[in-house]
Amino acid sequence: MWKHVLKNSMVPIITRFMFSIPLVVISGSLLIESYFGIPGIGKATFDAITSGDQPVLKAVVGLTAVAFVLIQVAVDLLYKLVDPRVS
Repeated sequence: MWKHVLKNSMVPIITRFMFSIPLVVISGSLLIESYFGIPGIGKATFDAITSGDQPVLKAVVGLTAVAFVLIQVAVDLLYKLVDPRVS
């Protein structure tokens, strides 16, 4: 009985968890690196936002979009593993 309940409840949990990964990576690195002055993609994004550097912002947005697409493909594959009824 519990096995079926857990399988049914894993679909929205997987969706919520996997969908937030790119946002946490980009916004988390942006906040931490800009606050502490650590060089990285977050600091570069913050500098691009404050200086209006469009090519860097386009690259960050593009990479975030690619990350969303790849993670959504992984979510679809995980759905099939967790719940075989999902097709």
